[in-house]
Amino acid sequence: MKNKVIKNFNIVLIVLGLFTIVSMNAQQTDKLLKVEKTNVSEDDIVNIPDEHLKASLVKEFDKNSDGKIQKTEAIVVTSIDVSNQEISNLTGIEEFTSLKNLDINSNEITDISVLSGLMNLKHLNLNSNEIIDISSL
Repeated sequence: MKNKVIKNFNIVLIVLGLFTIVSMNAQQTDKLLKVEKTNVSEDDIVNIPDEHLKASLVKEFDKNSDGKIQKTEAIVVTSIDVSNQEISNLTGIEEFTSLKNLDINSNEITDISVLSGLMNLKHLNLNSNEIIDISSL
C-alpha cells in the first residue's frame, strides 16, 4: 500500500512538473511576441499612405496586431481583395511580392504604376476606377 501511495505521489509531482514547464514556455513565448512587436524598425514597416487601403490590409494581414504591416507579413500574401473601399493610392502594394490575385475594383485609383514590380500577379481586377494609363503593366 505504501509503495502504491508513493508511486501515485510521484506521478502527481511529475504531472505538476510538466504543467510548470508548459506554463513557463507559454510565458516565455508571450515575452518573445512582445519583443517582436517592439523591436520592429521603421524600415521593416510597409509605407501605406492611403488610410482606406491601410485599414483594409491591417484588418486582414496584421498577424502581430500592432496596427501596421511589416514587410515579413506582406511578402507571404498571395491574394488581396480591397474592392469598394474608396482607395485612391496603391502605394505599399508593391511590397506584397508574392501577390497572385489583386481585386481593386470600384475604388478611386488613377495610378497603377506601383503594380509594375509584382511579377507573380496573375489576376488583376481594375474595373470601375479612374485609371488613365495602363502602360506600366
